[in-house]
Amino acid sequence: MNQYTKIVTVVQKTYGKGRDKTDLPIEREEKFVKIYDLMDNEDLNAEVTRGVSTKVSDSARWGRGDWDKIPFSVEVFSSVKLIAKQDEETIETAQEIAHELALAAAKESMVQSVAEHIMTIKKDLFPKLFHD
Repeated sequence: MNQYTKIVTVVQKTYGKGRDKTDLPIEREEKFVKIYDLMDNEDLNAEVTRGVSTKVSDSARWGRGDWDKIPFSVEVFSSVKLIAKQDEETIETAQEIAHELALAAAKESMVQSVAEHIMTIKKDLFPKLFHD
């Protein structure tokens, strides 16, 4: 029997620094993936949750000087919850699977989110600075 699990990914993007730091609206994505069945028919089941958080901080540069840049950050948190049989081996397997799924989702989202954020900074937020 197949089991589906939900991967929740939350992304927070910022730009600027200090008092000029601006948070953009938080983005949330949910997707379902099919995994093999870790449950049995017993009433007692274990719930395993794993989350991965990662952050990238950088700057979008428009000139050649030290101050010709817009600092930004992208923080991604992905979480996965699995239901498994209550035995040590199955719980450990569920923990490993949940961690791998959360890590893969965080990496995938980070690459896409950083690229999108840089384009938003250049094209939408500060188009006059990045006219090339």
